[in-house]
Amino acid sequence: LNGPTLLVSGGTDFFVGSGFEAVKSVEQGIPVVAVAALFQKDPQVLIAHPNAGHDKLEDLKGKPIMVSASANTSYWPFLAGKFGYTDSQKRPYAFNIAPFLADPQAIQQGYGTSEPYTIEKSLGKKPNVFYLADHGYLPYANTIETTRENVEKRPEMVRKFVAATIKGWESYLKNPQPAFAAIRKMNPEMSVELMNFGYQRSEEH
Repeated sequence: LNGPTLLVSGGTDFFVGSGFEAVKSVEQGIPVVAVAALFQKDPQVLIAHPNAGHDKLEDLKGKPIMVSASANTSYWPFLAGKFGYTDSQKRPYAFNIAPFLADPQAIQQGYGTSEPYTIEKSLGKKPNVFYLADHGYLPYANTIETTRENVEKRPEMVRKFVAATIKGWESYLKNPQPAFAAIRKMNPEMSVELMNFGYQRSEEH
């Protein structure tokens, strides 16, 4: 979904985005502002198969990598500038790990709280996971974005929403079980193991 478009069209009051997305909105004259950043370390990762010769980010230069469209304005310019990645490497990522599992040479994007776990469970072994933040990619992550109009005309609503979100995170990190129960109610197929994995990675970020 295009978060900034949803915001300015009135389709939503808040959107979880990224630091780069917020900066891009300002650059394009879109009246969107980030009012909070929930993760101080971005969980964006690249994932490769073990024993495929892809043991560090430098090894991925020139190799096909499945990435989403949002990579174009977020982490791909960083990889291009620091490691010499080129646009010819990019392949579409459909948020499905099946193509990765089917190709032992495949490389894809992921989020540290999710895909590494599901890939490990499917492969039966740990994939190579490269946190971009460990290599100098340091934007704020999981930003809460809203319109400038909301900030100016409804500041108390914005303040309360941010405060409630932070309270929710604090509650989750202190005792995740109520959140797990709510998640399982909405997503019965989600395993407790995946939720525990996401919880542990969230604590790190």
